[in-house]
Amino acid sequence: MSGPAQLPAGFEDLLRGGFRTNGQEAAQRPGQHPTRQISVASTAMDVQQMSDMLDAQFRLREAAQASRVHAIRALVTTAEALCPSQWDAEKRAGHSPEEWPPEHIGEFVVRHTLSALQHGYLAQQTDLAAEYERTSRELTAANGELSRLKLQLQHAQAVARNAAAQSGQTAQGKHGVRAVAQASPAESAESEPAEVAGELTDGAKELEAVSPERIDAVIKVMAATGLSRSDEVRERLAVEWGARRSSSRVGLPVRAALHRGLVDTFPCIVEWPGERTRQFLVLTPAGRARAVELGVVPVESEFEGGMKLHKTADHLYLVLKTADILSADGYEAVTYLPECLQVADGEYCPDIAARKDGRIVYVECERSQIKAREAKWTRAAEANGGTIYLVTPNRKIMDAITSEIKATTGSEHKIWAFNISEHAAGSRGPNGSIWTHQR
Repeated sequence: MSGPAQLPAGFEDLLRGGFRTNGQEAAQRPGQHPTRQISVASTAMDVQQMSDMLDAQFRLREAAQASRVHAIRALVTTAEALCPSQWDAEKRAGHSPEEWPPEHIGEFVVRHTLSALQHGYLAQQTDLAAEYERTSRELTAANGELSRLKLQLQHAQAVARNAAAQSGQTAQGKHGVRAVAQASPAESAESEPAEVAGELTDGAKELEAVSPERIDAVIKVMAATGLSRSDEVRERLAVEWGARRSSSRVGLPVRAALHRGLVDTFPCIVEWPGERTRQFLVLTPAGRARAVELGVVPVESEFEGGMKLHKTADHLYLVLKTADILSADGYEAVTYLPECLQVADGEYCPDIAARKDGRIVYVECERSQIKAREAKWTRAAEANGGTIYLVTPNRKIMDAITSEIKATTGSEHKIWAFNISEHAAGSRGPNGSIWTHQR
């Protein structure tokens, strides 16, 4: 179906009086029939009414357009008054907001005004900061308790496994067959193939041959020092026995302690050269009891204490390694269990605290490249008088995190950093400093 027909050109002028003129002329012509004159007059009246109606429509339309202009001006004035920065930003971006449709301007004002009102409401709640700090402390305490309970559960599970394995050995011994107990919960759960009846596997026989005195030495070192990292425990034993850390003279007693259920092992991953998987060693309840029998009251181990504050075994190993490097470089009172402190921006809990040249330094140890921690960097810088001290496993992570710090805090703070990989290779910063990155 075709659309409405278009009016011919000049029709509006015709409506505004064209017919009226023609009718008058017709009425003045001599010889016209009276009926024809009446008809023409009637037509002229109809056209006059139509012309008056059209004039009224034009006036209404002009008034509506004027009202619309006034309304838009009022909306623009409102937007400029309530959202000046956002409005200016739209203008600088070339979006010409004054030309937006009214509904668009109204939505813009509501959106930004509502946000400002919400911020104003929050600013009036003076107890929010205290509530946040209280909740944060409760969360930290809950995480610490969770780590402690998790560690207790792991110990209990290990004791149960060892007890079951020892019971199995006793039961099989009655039938002339002895089985090898699992060394630790971190090792493979696959059982070793049974040997000929009445015989031990070669590895088990080797562990059974380790003297009790050597095993007791392992227990005493761990109980007295709290050392948990397998490398450090072996190093201490190697010095004591005048052997190499990697020798069987050191390795076999440690494995025998694991084999007899006196020690548990917990693996972790490191990201610097050497063995990628490292081990934490922890005395089991049986191991602690044996230490007491040997006259040593066990101190809290690095692993048990560190897992209360630090995130994972992987992160704890990095923190402990960093603490070793700082101590070797002359830093004093190095602790991987520092107290949290209050700064202007809130509570700051560093990974390490140490003293150098009479000044306390707080150090951050980071492994993750993807993490929301902008507030942490600001607090670290404030606690250190404007400098952020950072240690990472390798150069890749160090570069990523130093870039993150610059992107989130700008060039406001100094960054001193080094990574374990380059430090182990002998890399040093200005004047032989361990801090290779100083910006």
